[in-house]
Amino acid sequence: MYMRETRTLEFKETITNTFLKTVSAFSNYDGGSILFGIDDNGNVKGLPDIKQACLDIENKINDSISPQPNYTLEVQNNNQTIKLTVKSGIQKPYLYKSKAYKRNDTATIEVDTLEFSRLILEGKNIRFEELPCKDQELSFEILSLINRAADAPVNMDHVADKLGVSSYKLNAALSTINTDLRELAPQQNIHINELQKGLWQAQNLSSLVINKIRLVYVLRSPLLPVFEYLMFYENLKTPNQYLQDTPISRSVFYRQIKMLNKIIANYSKDNPKNGKVGEEFHQRLLLFQFYYSLYNGLDSPFPELSDLVDQIVQACQPYFTHPLRLSQKFKLSIFLRIWILRHRNQNYNETLTVDVDESNDQYQQLSQRLQRVLGRHFNLDRYEMSYFYGFLLAKGYITNSSNRVISNNFPLATQLTNSLIQWLKDYTITSTLDENTEASLRHDLINVNL
Repeated sequence: MYMRETRTLEFKETITNTFLKTVSAFSNYDGGSILFGIDDNGNVKGLPDIKQACLDIENKINDSISPQPNYTLEVQNNNQTIKLTVKSGIQKPYLYKSKAYKRNDTATIEVDTLEFSRLILEGKNIRFEELPCKDQELSFEILSLINRAADAPVNMDHVADKLGVSSYKLNAALSTINTDLRELAPQQNIHINELQKGLWQAQNLSSLVINKIRLVYVLRSPLLPVFEYLMFYENLKTPNQYLQDTPISRSVFYRQIKMLNKIIANYSKDNPKNGKVGEEFHQRLLLFQFYYSLYNGLDSPFPELSDLVDQIVQACQPYFTHPLRLSQKFKLSIFLRIWILRHRNQNYNETLTVDVDESNDQYQQLSQRLQRVLGRHFNLDRYEMSYFYGFLLAKGYITNSSNRVISNNFPLATQLTNSLIQWLKDYTITSTLDENTEASLRHDLINVNL
C-alpha cells in the first residue's frame, strides 16, 4: 500500500534531531504522527534496534521540547518501524530550542512573531473575543496608526514608543488584529504583513475596514451590554431578567456596572448641567451620536425595532419634502431607535424642542398617524411630539409654513445661540457686533446648534 506524507503525517528513515521540530508543530496545532524507519517515498526500511530507537526518541523529546508534550510510541511492521503519535497540547507554545513550529503542507517551519503571540494567548486559554477591553482598544489604536500610514511601512518600535507598550504586547495585539481581519473579510486578504523584523505594512486596508473592526471590538466588549442596560432597560428589567438574554456572567455584569457608574459620575462632574432643563434631550443626543458614528454605513443597532421603525417612516412619508436618501433614512432610523428605547425605559423628554402651533394641520395629522403606529402604551405628549417633529424640521425632512420666527420654534437651539453671543459680547472676543452682523451670526449659530 502506497503511503505519502501529509500535514499530519511525516516519515523519518533514521532518528535525528530534525523530527523534534515536527513534534513542536504537532503539539502546537492539530497533532499528528511520525513514522520512523520509512523513507520519504513511503517505503519500509526498518530500524536496526527497535528498543534502543524507542529510548532515543523518548530522551530527545523529553530533553528538547518544552513544556512536555503528550505523545505515545507504538512498534509496527513486525518490529521494523516506530509510530510516534503527538497530540495537540493545551500548554502552548511547545518550543524546540526556544522556537515554535507549525506544519505548512508536508514541511515544518518556524512560526512568525504574530503566530507565536497567538499561541501564547491560546496556551493561557484566552480566545481573542475574550481579550480585555483595553487590549482591544490597543489593537484598534495600532490598526488606526498603520492605516494612517497608507501604503507606507510602519516601524513598530516607533509605534511601541508612541503607545507606551512593550514589544511583547505589541506583537500580541498584531496577532489579534490579523485574526480579526481574517474573520471579518476572509476573501479579501486583508492583513498586516511583516516586511522585515520590526517593519510592518498594511495590505488591502481601508477606512471601511477600520470602521467595521471598530464595531466588532465595541460589540465584543462586556461593557456594551451593561451600558445598554443602564441606558435602555434599567427601569424595565431586573439585572437577572436582563442577563437571561445577555452572554456575560453575573460577576462580569456587576463588575462592569460598577466601572460604568464611575465613568458616568466622572463625566457628570466634568460636564455639569444647569438644573434638569433639557437633560433628557442632551442624553438622547449623546446616544444618537454614539450609535450613529458606530454603525454608520455598516448595520443597524437593536434589530428587533426594525419593523416598528419602518412603520414610523412609512407614516411620515406623505410629509417629507423629498424622498429620503439612504444616509438620511439611516440617520432617522438611529434617531427613532434611541427615542423608542428611552421612552420605553421611562426616560421622558420634558422640554419643548420645537414650539409649533398645535392647531397646525400637518402637525396634528402626523401626531395622529404616529400614535396609531406607536400604540397606546407610548405616551406621545406635546413634549415627545415636539422632540420628534423638531428633528424632522431641523434635518429638513419636512417644512412648516408656520415656522416664521425661528427663535420661537427652536427654543433650545436659540438658548444656546444667545448664550454664546452674550459670551462674545461680555468678553469682547470680537469687535462690537452691529445689528446686521449679529443677525447673520445668530442665523449661522442656530443652524450649527440644530
